[in-house]
Amino acid sequence: MDFLDFKLPTPIYKFDKNDLQHIYEPSEDTFLFMDALELEKSFIKTLEPTIILEIGSGSGVLTTFLALNFDLDNTHFMATDINPLACVKTSETIHLNYSQLPLKVKRPKVSIFIDDLAQSIIDRLNYNIDMIIFNPPYVPTHDITDNGQSGDFNIINRSWAGGLNGSEIIFKSLDNITRLLTHNGIFYLLLCADNDIDNIKNYIKNKFHFNSCIVLKRRAINEILYIVKFYKTHPFM
Repeated sequence: MDFLDFKLPTPIYKFDKNDLQHIYEPSEDTFLFMDALELEKSFIKTLEPTIILEIGSGSGVLTTFLALNFDLDNTHFMATDINPLACVKTSETIHLNYSQLPLKVKRPKVSIFIDDLAQSIIDRLNYNIDMIIFNPPYVPTHDITDNGQSGDFNIINRSWAGGLNGSEIIFKSLDNITRLLTHNGIFYLLLCADNDIDNIKNYIKNKFHFNSCIVLKRRAINEILYIVKFYKTHPFM
């Protein structure tokens, strides 16, 4: 599907050497996610979402991409990350791109906060979020704090270390995601071939009654990546 002509601009972002030690830099998975969202633009706009949440915002590029390019002026964007430095970087990315806009252009509201898989907002926003995006830690590792070198863990490893089959954080997030979404809410999840995608899709179908479809698939250097959409109503309603 790489023959598709993607036209929406990528947000500006800046990383220095210190950032690279602590925050996940946009990579193939990030760009695949943006391309998938571009394919879904018309559908997302028909939802007229009141709230869009990104779990694990990292650089803030995905939330900024939506806020800049989707004409969702009345949507409240929320971005969370367990890493405080990632939350700071998300804010920097949003403000950097907003500063490039003409003064008369409306800037959608974005709230950024430190959180672990959106746990802190469940009681307040139970069944009130229209759309969630999540690029999870998906790389198979010995455990979710493993970077391949025993005893050498730091916070950036949380951004990619996915534990057994790369899916431990994915499964951990599902109760929160499904409790936050409205009845017609949707969520987009990045997965890789090593995650046992059919198992994840079947689990979500059987336990939470969400259907699914693959929006976009791409081979990266050493992995095959997918953006999967989960929904309860027809995906093209």
